[in-house]
Amino acid sequence: MLLKSYVKIVFFVTLQLGLAMQASAKEADQPTAQASVSDSAVGPSAADFPAAGKAVEVVFGDAIIDLNFKDLTTLSIYCRSGIFKGITEVVQYTAVKIRPQVYMVYWHEPDSKLNVVHMEDFEHGTVYTNVSYPDGKFVHFKGTIKIVGDAK
Repeated sequence: MLLKSYVKIVFFVTLQLGLAMQASAKEADQPTAQASVSDSAVGPSAADFPAAGKAVEVVFGDAIIDLNFKDLTTLSIYCRSGIFKGITEVVQYTAVKIRPQVYMVYWHEPDSKLNVVHMEDFEHGTVYTNVSYPDGKFVHFKGTIKIVGDAK
């Protein structure tokens, strides 16, 4: 039951982020959706978010993704294999603590134009992702997450 609630929250946030970004793209005088969402979000401190300053490996089936959380706002992404193979981006992310060891982490990828929302459960090593594409395609995956060292 709790898992279904998390998935609904992640879906809602992804949808809202996508809609906000579309609206802001139409009005050049408005701040970007990422800035407006980040300004209102309550993020964890470095002591709270386990991935801050760490290298993290995420696996969704055959997709292996290296996430380097440089600090509490900067994330470098390298997709080694699978559906997202070859994507390399440096983005600004927001992590929101849901409960101890569970975080909703979201970002926009300017180059690929993807909007990504993760529900990262470090206690159980589980991650759920929702990815929205510029053409409206929306994909969802469940996978594993583990901290593999310090961020590079």
